[in-house]
Amino acid sequence: MRTVRVYLVDAFTTQRGKGNRAGVVVNASELSKTEMQRVAAEVGASETAFFMKPSNELADIRLRWFAPESEVSLCGHATIAGLYCLARLKKIALDKSVHVETQSGVLSVQVAKRHRRYMVWFTLPLPRFRRMHPSSDLLESIGITSSDLHPSMLPFRDDNHLYLALRKAATLQNLSPAMKRLAHVLRRLHVEGVSVFVPGCRRRFSAQFDGGKVTAQNFCSRFFAPGLGILEDPVTGSANGPIAAYLALLDAHKEARGGKSGPVGVKSILYTGEQGVALGKPGYVFVKVAIDRGRLKNVTIGGFAVSAGERILRL
Repeated sequence: MRTVRVYLVDAFTTQRGKGNRAGVVVNASELSKTEMQRVAAEVGASETAFFMKPSNELADIRLRWFAPESEVSLCGHATIAGLYCLARLKKIALDKSVHVETQSGVLSVQVAKRHRRYMVWFTLPLPRFRRMHPSSDLLESIGITSSDLHPSMLPFRDDNHLYLALRKAATLQNLSPAMKRLAHVLRRLHVEGVSVFVPGCRRRFSAQFDGGKVTAQNFCSRFFAPGLGILEDPVTGSANGPIAAYLALLDAHKEARGGKSGPVGVKSILYTGEQGVALGKPGYVFVKVAIDRGRLKNVTIGGFAVSAGERILRL
């Protein structure tokens, strides 16, 4: 009987037991899709990352993500966890771009080690935002009303998720969605999950990067994907990136309407997304957004990671 080694990693944190845990299989080339799904269900993390030989000549390695009940198209924290593992095992070089083939395209990833901590950055596919009008069924399944929505930030969606901005952090922290009903609504809308967020709900977060201290704009969020077997995800990189991009676009449009030309060329903004507080597993997603004349140029997310053990599973 074959066995599979699964590394457990807590992403978007430097503390074991915080942030978002992912499983990582570093050599999955011989595993079938059914076997990968079985491993992900057994691990029980919100997602498990599986690395294998690339099929795209432009990529160095291929990555697939599986939630306990199905494969997903993009997962931030399992990418952070997986590249952290590859770096620790010396399967990739530090401070060099690694091209990772995924269902969402080829991602550019880089791992740095500073002061004994590993920091992983990767570029997200540019989100394609569309405005949406949330139904009463959606709002009720989340546990909010239209009066809870932020007055100047309209609900929106991208290819994978819905996004709703709220007025108050207290409303966000007290959410208790009706999960079965929410799963039905999300399936009907053909999305994987919904992110509910509040801009600027904590004091600005200062972080140390490459010897320089920077202060980031911030937001808090919670993410629900009951249809994937994830009632609530502790920290969701693939949702935090689009939220930061949306906020950056809003600011750029406000400047344009106010007659402010802003700096010539590409403007880079750093955001910090805080998530997992309601679950007792706080984590932080760093997001760099590049804007050029009101248009998105680049969205890069980053985070720390820490080892949380390993398991040997029988297939």
